[in-house]
Amino acid sequence: MFEKSTYNTCIAIGIVLMALMFLIEHMSARSTKEELAATRIQLAKLQKDNETLKNKPQEIVYKTVTIVPRTRTTKVKKGEEPQLWEVNNNWLNIKKPINADRWEGQVGIDSFNHAVFEDPLYSIRAASLVIYKYVTTYQIDTVNDLVKKFCTGNWNNYIKHLCAELKVKPNQKVDFIKRMPDLLQAMAHFETGQRWHPKYFAMFDLVTRVRSSK
Repeated sequence: MFEKSTYNTCIAIGIVLMALMFLIEHMSARSTKEELAATRIQLAKLQKDNETLKNKPQEIVYKTVTIVPRTRTTKVKKGEEPQLWEVNNNWLNIKKPINADRWEGQVGIDSFNHAVFEDPLYSIRAASLVIYKYVTTYQIDTVNDLVKKFCTGNWNNYIKHLCAELKVKPNQKVDFIKRMPDLLQAMAHFETGQRWHPKYFAMFDLVTRVRSSK
């Protein structure tokens, strides 16, 4: 009798634990979806608001910012000047486009030819388009080739960082289109020294980039 009662108790406890695990997982997934939805709405609003910039005089919309860049490992202390990516709202230090006046959401350019964005989300969008072109036009499919195409220096550290984040080798073939959010997040981490929430990068999927234009 005792053994049967103990058995039933164990079964009941098991059912309760499974129910709790399901509830926790469901709530976590729901929270992530809600954050993503909110971020998508934010980006849509930024894109809509950007239309008003196009109607402003060029000298107001487009400005030049002069600032001496810091090394990525330097921590900004209270009272010091902000880093380049902070001033420019440009988490990936994207340069101005070669075959266009400016990126969507770009409101200026600094003395180093980096784009100045209205909001950091636009810099992520621009970076996704740059990488998409690397893959489709130049058939770049390794971290080694991507880094050497994307920047002019500090290659070894950049390659080492991306390989560690993506868990790949420098010359291993990688589907950068499929792994775009992970790649953008890893690049933003290296460029700014900050770890940003995945929700800022998850929206930049293949459909978004194919439909987008400079």
